[in-house]
Amino acid sequence: MSDIKTVCKNDVDRCVFLEENEVGRPICSLGVHDRLMQLGYPNVVLHCNSEVCEIDNHLCTFFRDSGWKFANEPDKDKKVREECVLSCDLLVYINDSNLGSLAKTQANISDMILKPRNIIYINHSNLKPSEIKQLCQNNAPAANWSIETIINQETTKLEAVDCGSLRVKSPYFCVFEAGDLIPKNYLSDIDAAYFDKLEKFLAMIPTGDAISGFFCQTRLYNNLGKNTEKPIVDKLRNVCKSQSCEYMLREYNGK
Repeated sequence: MSDIKTVCKNDVDRCVFLEENEVGRPICSLGVHDRLMQLGYPNVVLHCNSEVCEIDNHLCTFFRDSGWKFANEPDKDKKVREECVLSCDLLVYINDSNLGSLAKTQANISDMILKPRNIIYINHSNLKPSEIKQLCQNNAPAANWSIETIINQETTKLEAVDCGSLRVKSPYFCVFEAGDLIPKNYLSDIDAAYFDKLEKFLAMIPTGDAISGFFCQTRLYNNLGKNTEKPIVDKLRNVCKSQSCEYMLREYNGK
């Protein structure tokens, strides 16, 4: 039995977004309770009465107690949404010795609605690190970037991604191959899914052998051993199938 829960109200304090309707029933002014019940996730149970209000098997990112600095602000709903933003790093895999492919990717990143927190360029090509560095300095789409150079050309693509993942600092990361399209709404759509729609998923998986569009929780990726022995995609599918939670994986359709 999981002990994960959000205590919206107890005899000590309550979430600043918890209100009472005309009959005294606790309700969430942000609509979190109603949305979770609509989604119908297994084991997510809402217990609310006049004394206590709890959500079993769900950690609410919007919970704020009375000590929150914006607790008494009229626009506190906007303030809490500003605090809840997807923190995701981007791995750019470079296997094309044409700088044009990387320049295309740079332009895509600059157009993204929600930018990655950090960018890690995985150089698995004949490009010199100085060439990549110069391109990044002249047209850097993010403040924080680094280069992971793969010297051994026999290293596989997935092994190279694993090397680049060692530089990830955010709770989530995604992967795109240089030259492949990065939709401008890629991260903003995931952000909206997590914080507006309250959808739950662990990873997003591209079709076939592609790596572009892969998205995953960093801790989960590391705990499953990355791509060691078998691809991380296969590990994710096996874990979710064994726990009957295939809905926790999303397919990336390139949009």
